[in-house]
Order: sequence, then C-alpha cells, then structure tokens
Amino acid sequence: MTATAALRTPHREATYRTLIGLLAVTGMRVGEAIGLDRDDFDAVGGGLTIRRGKSGKSRLALHPSTVAALGNYLRRRDRPRRPPNTPALFVSPAGTRLLYVNVQNTFQKLVCRVGIAPRSAGCRPRLHDLRHAFAKDA
Repeated sequence: MTATAALRTPHREATYRTLIGLLAVTGMRVGEAIGLDRDDFDAVGGGLTIRRGKSGKSRLALHPSTVAALGNYLRRRDRPRRPPNTPALFVSPAGTRLLYVNVQNTFQKLVCRVGIAPRSAGCRPRLHDLRHAFAKDA
C-alpha cells in the first residue's frame, strides 16, 4: 500500500491504494472491482453491488472502514471529471474506467518496488493472490 506513493499523481496513488485495499478486504476479482460503477456503492447501506461478476449479480456488505475509504476516494477533488458520463467507480487519470492490463502492470511495478521477488517464473506475486489470501483467511 505504501508503494503507491511512488505513482505519478496523487489521484493515481489514491486509486491504486483504494483498489488494492478493496481487493484485500473483500476477496473480489480484479475484473469485478474495475467493473464497479459509482452507483454500485451504497455508502448509507454500507454495501457494494457486483453486476459484472462471474456468478451474476451479488451484494457485499462492507466494513465501515472500507465504506469510509471508498467515500473518501469518490470525494477527492483531484478525481478526473472527463469524460463526464463515465459511471466507473475507479477511474484513470484520463477519467476513463481502469483497464485490466494497466492494473496488472501497475501492480507488478509496485511489487517490484517493495522488493517482492517471484519464487519462480510460474510463481510470482499476482493481484489475484489477494483473492486467494482472503478465501483462505475467511
């Protein structure tokens, strides 16, 4: 999480810190998280609706600290406003929905920055591993 401070802009840092945190505490798939729209987040009810999930539509109850983190992210003044019709919860500096390949590449850069090395070519830290860690600890 602290490695996100090395990202180019404060918005990008906040986006990846919030995204990685959400993945770590919910066990969501990366595609589900980047597929979220602002309307999928219910700050009052403390939940998320996952519409683009593998098993169809589902709802997650969130811990109050996660609700606060998502709310803070959405209220940031540096959140890109263009294009104005982008419903995405997580947005790039250009104001568009995050792309899976870019999220994966950024995560790999963050992993390298903190010195986590792959144990082998087939065993490298992946963003999806957060899902496995969550399932194991749940």
